[in-house]
Amino acid sequence: MSIGRLYRGVVRVVTEEGPYYLRPQMRQRLRLLWMFRHFNELPAVVLTAGELQIISELAQKCYSPDMQLSDELIGTLDCRAVMAMKKPSQREAGRVVPRQTA
Repeated sequence: MSIGRLYRGVVRVVTEEGPYYLRPQMRQRLRLLWMFRHFNELPAVVLTAGELQIISELAQKCYSPDMQLSDELIGTLDCRAVMAMKKPSQREAGRVVPRQTA
């Protein structure tokens, strides 16, 4: 692990609209370094609820569309699979789910 990732590390989030970068604070950066310690890229479906909460908080506050030259990449989070799972297919959207009676 390089010291630069500890002080200037950013996380790339890949969505269907394109990539953007999260600039975490030191405490969050430590957690993210731990999350990406074995992998350079992770799908969002493997993260825990707490890890997803950190990412969503960062996305609301510390987001940037571009990466600076001085930044070092901590890792890449692929959110395309999560977005595809949330969209119902046309066949499922028209399906009526019967009510359960007790």
